[in-house]
Amino acid sequence: METLIHSQRLTLLRLTDISSISSPHVRLFHENWSNHDATGWSLHGPTHSLEESYEWMKEQLAPSPGNDSMFYSVFATSNPSASTLESNDGEVGDETGLGEHVGSVSLRLQPSGPSIPLPPPSSEYPHSSTESMRALGYAFFPSARGKGYATEAGHALLNAYAAFVSSSSATQNNSQGGHGIEKAYVEAAVDEDNPGSIKVLEKLGFKKLGWKHEEEKVFLNGAWRGPGYWVYGLFV
Repeated sequence: METLIHSQRLTLLRLTDISSISSPHVRLFHENWSNHDATGWSLHGPTHSLEESYEWMKEQLAPSPGNDSMFYSVFATSNPSASTLESNDGEVGDETGLGEHVGSVSLRLQPSGPSIPLPPPSSEYPHSSTESMRALGYAFFPSARGKGYATEAGHALLNAYAAFVSSSSATQNNSQGGHGIEKAYVEAAVDEDNPGSIKVLEKLGFKKLGWKHEEEKVFLNGAWRGPGYWVYGLFV
């Protein structure tokens, strides 16, 4: 996947540098995850120190056979092509060129598979797979809401991921003599009291698959919710 993804108004920067707590990538991760409003709908909840953010980031993004999660910081910029966003060694360069840090969007590996059973394969997606399924997540600062950034960033990331999956599938088919382009499955979970996120998922093309019942309620965004949540799915 690309380190940088551009859309009309946004630049997405993939955060990967967890080598040191002083890394600019760690600072950006901390800015997002320490914000109570941005993380209000997250089960994990906000972090309370840079050290806590660093440990959470390493848990989420440390490279391993079962962990290739994609976490992008999102910046609003009027002219992303003119920005010096990253140096050759992978560190953030001219930070003034990034624009305004407005939130994050991510595709996290979900080794446990789909939360609820999927419909049977269709003629539209005959080569679909859930073996490497991912869960979509996003967290935007209050000042960035109501501007369509979550939808635009989601489209940009999903389009880039779809191209990545298609290219990887084609390469594998060529090497193994297979045929057909495989589609990857992306899932999203949303609370029924979060209509803003539901609208974003619908604009991104996700389909409501059903209700995932849980045994206990959870505390989200200032109130006890559930027990359970809506599950949406999309093949890309």
